[in-house]
Order: sequence, then structure tokens, then C-alpha cells
Amino acid sequence: MSRVFIFLCLLAGLARAQQPAATPAPTPVEDPGLGARLYQTAGALANEGFKMHDSVWTGRLEAGQPRRLVVNLFGGNHYWFLATAASEARGLKITVFGPDGKSLTTLDSEHDSGAAAGLTAPTTGPYFVQIETRSGTAADFRLAYLYK
Repeated sequence: MSRVFIFLCLLAGLARAQQPAATPAPTPVEDPGLGARLYQTAGALANEGFKMHDSVWTGRLEAGQPRRLVVNLFGGNHYWFLATAASEARGLKITVFGPDGKSLTTLDSEHDSGAAAGLTAPTTGPYFVQIETRSGTAADFRLAYLYK
């Protein structure tokens, strides 16, 4: 019976040794509601059959200094780009540029600290998504996109 006990103790020790070390919690964004607002809107689109891309981009926006992101879109697919920003940012806007660099017509929704732009990609290729704020002080933002 003592051999079984020793064997079980060894197994328990091995199991504890193989567990990954705890990682520190990520540094929170200043406005903890940013993610909640973004995922709330994304959830409504998910109910319409859209799937969220696995990356959420974060950064800091300053008035008059747009941020740009390159994404690879597939022709014929429908896309929604969603952004939220801390309350210091006003007039958040998303603009999508095609592979040729020209801005595309999108379905837009803008409110105080959030914006959305929807489109159907006409061709497959690299597209450019620009997020900007027209006024306010520097603020953190989150940007995500969904597709179907």
C-alpha cells in the first residue's frame, strides 16, 4: 500500500510541475468600458451571422492624427469595422480605402465615442482602414472587424 501512495504522490508532483506558470494580468486600458462597448455591438452583428476576426487593435488617438491599419479582405464578403474610444475622443470616424488607395462608400454609423463602417469588398486584396477623431484630447481606442 505504501508503494501505491508513493506512486500517487509522484504523479501529483509531476502534474504540478507540468502546469504552466501564472502569467501577470495584462495592463488594463484606461477606460474599462471600451471592450464592453465594442463586444456589445459585435454581439448584435454576430446575431446577424457575422463572425469576429480574432484580433482587436488598440492604440491611442489624437485629434487630427489618423491611425491606419492594413487588412486583407476577400471579394464578395461583407465586413463591419467597429471602433470605440475613451470619452475624451469626439467625432470618431472610420474610413475604408480599397487596394487602389481610393476611399470606398460605406454604411456609416458615428456617435460620441464610437463608429462603425460596413461594406462588401469588391475585390480580394489589401484594404486600408483609417480611424480618426476630429476633436478632443488623446484617447485610447479599440478597433475590430467582423465578416460573413
